[in-house]
Amino acid sequence: MVMKILSPKDLGRAIRNRRKSMGLSQGELAKRLVVSQPWVSDVENGKEGASIGGILRVIAHLNLLMTIGDRNVSATTSLPSINDLTDNEKR
Repeated sequence: MVMKILSPKDLGRAIRNRRKSMGLSQGELAKRLVVSQPWVSDVENGKEGASIGGILRVIAHLNLLMTIGDRNVSATTSLPSINDLTDNEKR
C-alpha cells in the first residue's frame, strides 16, 4: 500500500499500522531496534524528536520504503493519506 505522509503523526500512524500488522508489540520492536519502548511510542504518536537515522532504522526493520517526491506532481494526489486508511479500518 502506498500512502502520503504529510506530518510526523502520519508517519507514526503508518509505522504503528505496519508494526501491528506484523504482530509486534512496541516492546518487541524496541528490543529488536535496541531502543526503549517509550521511544517507539513517541515515534508512533508523531512526537518530533526522533533522529532521522532512528526513523529510517524503524522503516527498514518494518520492511517499508520511504520515497520523496514533488507535492505538485498530480500523480501524488491520487495516493491515499494515512488518515484515509486508518479511517477505513475503523469502519
